[in-house]
Amino acid sequence: MGRWQQVCAGVWGFLLACLVAGCASGPPPMLVLPMGAYPFRQDQAGVRLGVDPLFSREAALTAFPRGGDTFADQGLLPVRVMIENGSTEEIRVEWGNFGMISPDGQRDVAMNPQDAFSMVKPTVGYWALVPILGQAGSAAREVGWEKQFLSRVLQDGPVPAGKPVSGFVFFYFPEGEQDLAGTRLTLAIKSASGQERAFSIPLQGRRDIQSHTVAPPPVSKPAPSSQPSDGPVQTPGTGGGVIIKSPAQ
Repeated sequence: MGRWQQVCAGVWGFLLACLVAGCASGPPPMLVLPMGAYPFRQDQAGVRLGVDPLFSREAALTAFPRGGDTFADQGLLPVRVMIENGSTEEIRVEWGNFGMISPDGQRDVAMNPQDAFSMVKPTVGYWALVPILGQAGSAAREVGWEKQFLSRVLQDGPVPAGKPVSGFVFFYFPEGEQDLAGTRLTLAIKSASGQERAFSIPLQGRRDIQSHTVAPPPVSKPAPSSQPSDGPVQTPGTGGGVIIKSPAQ
């Protein structure tokens, strides 16, 4: 190998190392919200469920900085959930026990997180055309996205009494569908004693409604006061002049 080839190989190797380090670095932590921030909530025998479907592109991008803006285009609906176990015994939470019922009664089970990620994983970029960086660069980028995605998934497992758990579950929701009205999210939770709690929460939201600034109402002029004035009063005279009277008159 000539000197020029060695230099080129060293440069490409350095760029590839930088690319892998940047794309495969740890994902930003998920923002943990209090139960009061969830728009849809329900209590069942001491267990509280909060739900927030990220229906807009902006909301998904905020929660998933790497690729969240593509979720709607691919038909993926992320739903942020929080479960607070206010009961006196341990409960078990599994993403497979979440369901979404459409207005026509069709029930869909939450997607396997790996299947959900496969819907939105990054496609091959321009660097695939560059020797050495092509496949390796695309793989490194995908690893970074996958780490972020899976770090936000609601984890299956027990929730001790008095403890909360939060994360995302995912549903297929076609891009052409614009309205969540009439849709319900369901969840079945079992406790260690076998007691089952069934949640059914109506959802709302529209994709096609953009936020806008509402113009303030026009300011109306105050009505003239009917109270007597302390100053002189002007009265038109019969001959076209003006008669000025003091308040004392």
